Amino acid sequence: MKKKLLSAVFAAMLAVGSLAGCGKKASEAGTDKTKIEFWTIDLKANFEDYFKTMIANYEKENPDVEVNWTDIPYADMQSKLVAAVAGGTAPDVVNLNT
Repeated sequence: MKKKLLSAVFAAMLAVGSLAGCGKKASEAGTDKTKIEFWTIDLKANFEDYFKTMIANYEKENPDVEVNWTDIPYADMQSKLVAAVAGGTAPDVVNLNT
């Protein structure tokens, strides 16, 4: 069940990522890759291989997109997310584990 839910969440993330106009453009090093910031809450310990494989597959199919996955500890997510939104640096996609 968790894998199905995670697959659905990741599929939604990829759909959002496909809307490249909403992503952040890299300006350093002269690359024009779209960068997608993807945050999760405490999933790395159990799903690191899963997410790394999904991201690698997506980036292979979409060479103009780079996904940056950050796993935030549960206790820190609210403060980090609020600070990022207030500072104008919110991630493009957040998995809220509901």
